[in-house]
Amino acid sequence: MKKQKLFVAVTMTSVLLLAACGTDKAEETKDEVVEQEVIDLAKEAEKFKAYAVEQMPLFVEDLKLLKQQLDENKLEDAQKLYPLVRMYVERLQPLNSSFADEFKVLDGRVAKGKEADVAGFAKVEQELFANKSAANAAKELETVIEAAEDLTAKLETEKLDGMKLLTDAETMLANAEKQLNGAEASFVAIDVYEVKANVEAVEQLVSAFMTRAETTTAAKLTEEITAFNKVVEFYEVGKEDYIKYDIFTNAQKTELIQAMKNVKDAFSEMKDSIK
Repeated sequence: MKKQKLFVAVTMTSVLLLAACGTDKAEETKDEVVEQEVIDLAKEAEKFKAYAVEQMPLFVEDLKLLKQQLDENKLEDAQKLYPLVRMYVERLQPLNSSFADEFKVLDGRVAKGKEADVAGFAKVEQELFANKSAANAAKELETVIEAAEDLTAKLETEKLDGMKLLTDAETMLANAEKQLNGAEASFVAIDVYEVKANVEAVEQLVSAFMTRAETTTAAKLTEEITAFNKVVEFYEVGKEDYIKYDIFTNAQKTELIQAMKNVKDAFSEMKDSIK
């Protein structure tokens, strides 16, 4: 009996010691998390916010012009304008998780195999290009305009989280690479417009955050952006339009995908170096 009590006592002591060690480790981990969250990027976030605020009235104005064309049944004019209007959404992607409700309507991504479940801007695209129904596209566009106007009002007063902007931009670039690789469904091959706008957003982020990043990483990202823009320039048609992505050769797609990947990787390096 004495031996049994001694065993229990030793066991209880061991449990208490392990619990204490676990508490210490938990506290250390907690401290580490707090240290990671102290980076204040409020000033940098305000710079990107200023850019986004400038984009919003132009975005809403062009949405209303698109609606007017649809109301007048000018289907071809609306189809030509749509990719340029879509670019606003792509430039604003770093705001995605900060304004999740609005981007559910504005984002318009289409998962393969779920084309029937689309809504918002994706539904506008479907009606405009797949179904060629100006009336249905115009009706759906009303909800998009409302979401854009809501975002405009909220953006004016919202304090943005700088690290969240960078994380959303990282996700944006990863999605852009997947899109070019055919991971998403599309009713129109405007991928070049979209990824070009994504990189324009990155250029604004570099301008806002580069003083907080290691100089070499910011310089590398700037180089990759320049290289990407040179690739895209080859596919320009006039001042604002681009060749449709679905007529690219495999070699051309590979070149653009690699340029996009280089921007994505360089952006992640810059983001990780921010302090």
